[in-house]
Amino acid sequence: MKKLIPFVLSLLFIACSPDHDQDGPNGTDLPADSIAITPYNSGIIVYEEFLDHGHYTINTIDWVTGIEKKIFPLEADSIYCRFPRFDRASKRVFFTSRNSYYGNSDIFSMTSNGSDIRNHSQTTDVNETMACPSPDGKSVVFTSETPDREFITLSILNLVSGEQQELLRWNYIEPDTRYVDKYLFWSRDGNSIFFNANITGIKNSVQRFDLNTKKYTTLTPDNNSYYVTNISPTEDKLLLCRIVTGSCSLYAMDYAGNNLHAVSNVNLGNAVEAAWTPDGKSIIGCIQRKPMESFQYYYLANDHQVGQQIGETKNVKFSLDWIDP
Repeated sequence: MKKLIPFVLSLLFIACSPDHDQDGPNGTDLPADSIAITPYNSGIIVYEEFLDHGHYTINTIDWVTGIEKKIFPLEADSIYCRFPRFDRASKRVFFTSRNSYYGNSDIFSMTSNGSDIRNHSQTTDVNETMACPSPDGKSVVFTSETPDREFITLSILNLVSGEQQELLRWNYIEPDTRYVDKYLFWSRDGNSIFFNANITGIKNSVQRFDLNTKKYTTLTPDNNSYYVTNISPTEDKLLLCRIVTGSCSLYAMDYAGNNLHAVSNVNLGNAVEAAWTPDGKSIIGCIQRKPMESFQYYYLANDHQVGQQIGETKNVKFSLDWIDP
């Protein structure tokens, strides 16, 4: 099936289609009644799509119609653009991008339809890898690599003045290396920044940088690897992926690292990504349902079952965020 019908007809279609795959992650069968539609029914998902080595685009999925479209780049077919994040203050999508796999990325933003593209960093010798806007839309926190690739830094860019403030710097050649990986979030109250760090290449942990004390703290236990994958839009809590021997399940905790608890035992496979819907009541998971299949988005029907697929099945999808309706 090459395109979705409106969501109001999705359940009927899924129930009647003989070609619908009801296998769960790793090929386990799902009961027919687990194919459910999320009660959240508005807004747009923005995400990055991996085409092939070094080639990414930024796309959207309309939640109501299921229609997908590429919003960046519009003229070229291949460019290295990563980690889209929607700024609710300016109504713009922030991301990092470069023109080739081997160049340096800058921090960009655009409207939700891909217009009015702005380069906010315009550096030639620094590779900005991820960026996340502040709650007030006046700054972005970002990670970058020094020209010699010896250090990785966590910094803040003031979008009004252009001033940069370095928060952390790590030498990731040293044995006690720590480096930021995959995702980056700013707390709703503006006081904390959350990121993932790999310690000595063994366990991945969730870190909080306190902007008031200028100190960072490890929030997760060291018995397993954890990734922060989303921040709640309605509460002061984080959504985490816990990795145990190749299995990825979802956990939540508060900003201080307390009350760590499981929210879903659905195995996300190798995707390591999920997000709450904007009302905070449902979860969308990025799931590799079978080995060698690409990552796609699915509504999690409950704490142990996968529901309806969101969007078309095509290339690898990840780094989702929500554009307000």
